[in-house]
Order: sequence, then C-alpha cells, then structure tokens
Amino acid sequence: MSNPQMTVIKNLLSGIATTIDDNATAADIVVLYEGGPETLKWLFFILDYDVVVTLKEPDVDMRRWIQDVAEHHVEGVQVTVTSIDKTGVTGVKMQGKMRTQIRATIEAAAHGVNYILRIPNERPTTKRKAGIDKVWEDNYLIQYWDA
Repeated sequence: MSNPQMTVIKNLLSGIATTIDDNATAADIVVLYEGGPETLKWLFFILDYDVVVTLKEPDVDMRRWIQDVAEHHVEGVQVTVTSIDKTGVTGVKMQGKMRTQIRATIEAAAHGVNYILRIPNERPTTKRKAGIDKVWEDNYLIQYWDA
C-alpha cells in the first residue's frame, strides 16, 4: 500500500516523541497506513497506545506550468492523528503536543535531498466514533514534491 513518498512521511512521523499529561512519561505512539484490520478500541485499550497516526493513500496533482518544463508531481498525504481520554492521558492535550511535534518535524525535514514537504492544511475535530465516548482527531494534509 505504501509508496516511497508515504514511506518518507511515515518514517518522519514515526520519529516523533512526546509525553503524556505528567510531562515525564513517554507517550506510546503508533504510525500506520489506513485500511488495516486494527480498530481504535483494540489500538487504545488492548495495545494501550496513547496516540494513533494514520496515513491515507495520497492524491496526486501533476503540474506542468510551461510546455517545455518537466512535470512536477505533488502528492497530498492525508494524516489523521487520533487520541482519547484515558487514565493519565487527556486526548485534547495529546493533540496539542502532537500538533507541535508534527509541525516541527515537517519544518525540519521540509527540504530533503530529493523532496520538499509542507503542511498546507490542518483541521481539528472532536467526534464520537467507534463506540468510544470522545475521540479527538486532527487531520493534516502533508504535501510532498519531488525535487
């Protein structure tokens, strides 16, 4: 399911580290591709993750501004960061911590050897989902350009 661009983004996001509410205990974060068999209840309550980050297959935008100039492919990867309230963890606080880390991570890696990254869109939401009372989700569009 993954392509090289998604692998770059997944590897960057897998390197994110933050803490839970006590600011001392490391948060357990999993980064995975959307569409797997995992359910939120299983990931949060059985495997005990504090944050789940999912990557959706990218939308590709081909740009050719001038006839004789090579095409540039811009891939938009939708990233969803999900957290919940549980003992010692406040979902909305985890969203704020992850937002700070995602922004810093993408900014630090924005100009790679063969690519450029940016976040043109963020969308926070709070919703009931998957039989869990309150689920916080932030959605990010991370764009990847071949350089």
